[in-house]
Amino acid sequence: ESALRNLSLHLEDFLGVMRRNGKSEKYLANLEFRIGRLIRECSWDTAVSVTPDSFQRWLRAHPELSAKTSNDYLESVRCFFNWLVKNDRFGSNPLAKVEKVKTAGKQTRERRAFTVDEFKRLLAVAGERKTVYLMAVHTGLRRSELASLVWADLHLDEEKPFVLVRASTTKNSQVAPMRSEERRVGK
Repeated sequence: ESALRNLSLHLEDFLGVMRRNGKSEKYLANLEFRIGRLIRECSWDTAVSVTPDSFQRWLRAHPELSAKTSNDYLESVRCFFNWLVKNDRFGSNPLAKVEKVKTAGKQTRERRAFTVDEFKRLLAVAGERKTVYLMAVHTGLRRSELASLVWADLHLDEEKPFVLVRASTTKNSQVAPMRSEERRVGK
């Protein structure tokens, strides 16, 4: 009976459980977008309509997706089907044996740090964001980690001031004391 239930309804239940389990809103939004898109574009009305071939056809129809993005879609829908199986809503994960796309050496855009000169030029036009950019470059914190800081995290009266990043706000859920480097960029 569950196997013939509309897959979008299962997705709603899945997202509800993930939300109650404390998954971040960004993670949930990514799951909902990716799995919802696959359900629509692959015409997966029910769990029995999901096949490795239909997923592979969809991937071939989207050559604009990077290898990493393709793998993100696969992992999202696998996670969903693993949940369906675990909760006795479907017998097995039809995408369990689909191989990931090889990503080695296929970075779509090269990332690099600013040079000191580039950073100085950014600070010159940053206006009220200058403090945030300086904080980011001196601590190495991500944007979301910076946004989650509270005054109690800043230990500015110490001999060597530091930021104590709480585990609940870090990507890897680890407490991270971040000390500013001694060099002064942009001064």
